[in-house]
Amino acid sequence: MTGAAVPEASRRFLLESVLALLLLEGCGFRPLYARRGDVPAELKQIQIPSIGDRIGQILRNALMDRMTPHGTPEAPLYALSITLDTVDKEFSLRKDNTPSRINRTVKAKYHVQDLGRKGSPVVLSDTVQVIVRYNVLDVQYATVVAERDAEGRAARYLADEIVNRLAVHFLNTPTKAGKTP
Repeated sequence: MTGAAVPEASRRFLLESVLALLLLEGCGFRPLYARRGDVPAELKQIQIPSIGDRIGQILRNALMDRMTPHGTPEAPLYALSITLDTVDKEFSLRKDNTPSRINRTVKAKYHVQDLGRKGSPVVLSDTVQVIVRYNVLDVQYATVVAERDAEGRAARYLADEIVNRLAVHFLNTPTKAGKTP
């Protein structure tokens, strides 16, 4: 009796799953992370200026790799400005009262301006934050390598998060081409 119930439950689950997918498709659901073959058009039209320090340079390069992989736009429609704030917090102290680990908090405040409208109004303003950790070792070179690795991880996370938020914004906002979400 239980042997016959298992296949029936499996068929029912499969049927319900297919029905749920069809309903999602019918309501206009579009997965944000689905591969569509290319970067959304609006992201390609964003000018990304230089950002001050080392983390800023890594962040800018990561953003350019994700948003404008074929080069900077000739006539950008939007401008992205980013300011970074970095705070280190020492913790896990040794017996000699020196830190063995550091938490680095990197906060990126960014604004997107619409260059095609009068006065270049800000169309999106947001903040992204990440906390990365690295070890402070007895060998100074190893500490420098760990710190640089943490900076790279922070920049890549911030770039991914900024690109995701920009993509969501442009998917939910009418664009210059007249498309609606």
